Amino acid sequence: EIIEGGQTMNPSTEELYRAVSRIQAEQVIILPNNKNVIMAAGQVQALTKTPVTVIPSKTIPQGISALMAYNAEAGIKKNRDAMSKALKSVITGEVTFAVRNSSYNGLEIQEGDIIGLKEGDIICVGKKPSGVLLDLLKDFLKNKEDALITVYYGHDIQEKEANKVKTEIEEAFPNAEVEVYQGGQPFYYYIVSVE
Repeated sequence: EIIEGGQTMNPSTEELYRAVSRIQAEQVIILPNNKNVIMAAGQVQALTKTPVTVIPSKTIPQGISALMAYNAEAGIKKNRDAMSKALKSVITGEVTFAVRNSSYNGLEIQEGDIIGLKEGDIICVGKKPSGVLLDLLKDFLKNKEDALITVYYGHDIQEKEANKVKTEIEEAFPNAEVEVYQGGQPFYYYIVSVE
């Protein structure tokens, strides 16, 4: 079951508990996909008789990577170990806009600037979402020859623009495998992961 969330819309322990209660399963795995939800997810374990395992995913790309590591034939311990290991192989970035003037890590940021975040820290600033995305990826891949780059484009990005960005990424990083998906997320032009 998927529970809607996002910035300022974190699900409560009660909402997570109700979701676990609705699931007819012997065991449940929760992927919070947000550092602010991990504690609430952990509290669900004490409220239900259903065994609950929390894989502490902090981002959507980490959660997706953990899901890819899940094996329906394996037991909960093997799945917990494999899914937790998968979290560590993902670098997550986000491209969004500044809501106010500020200074961070030596960067001067003006309201409306496009900002690039690496694991939640602002590392680059620009005027175009595609340019900031490429700057993020240059940082992510500075010590890698090849990688899997997955881009989820947001509500404000058109498919044509996303395909153009995919071509730009492929040209900038010819040894990388690039996948682009419509994420439809608000507030973030792009969410990107590198594995």
